[in-house]
Amino acid sequence: KELWPVEPALVSYQRAEADVNRAPAEPPRVHIVVCHCRESLDWLTDSHLLMPAKGRALVDLYVYEKCSRTPDNLDLMRERFWQVHLVSVEDGSVRRD
Repeated sequence: KELWPVEPALVSYQRAEADVNRAPAEPPRVHIVVCHCRESLDWLTDSHLLMPAKGRALVDLYVYEKCSRTPDNLDLMRERFWQVHLVSVEDGSVRRD
């Protein structure tokens, strides 16, 4: 009778090693997209939007700006998000939001 279960321990180790090797090399990237025209975007930089812990995900923010204005809290956005993209959008005969 085996006193130390070496074989099951090795199988467990190999399974754990395989799981670690399958893990992504870098955190997942998440895109948050917001259509904006004059309304407050404070909710993106105060405590209302829950964000993953540092290093758990790279969160990019895309603000589709429909009224040609720069958000008041742009500097705070740049501190909070991995990348911030401001995209100017002009509606033609069809709304784009």
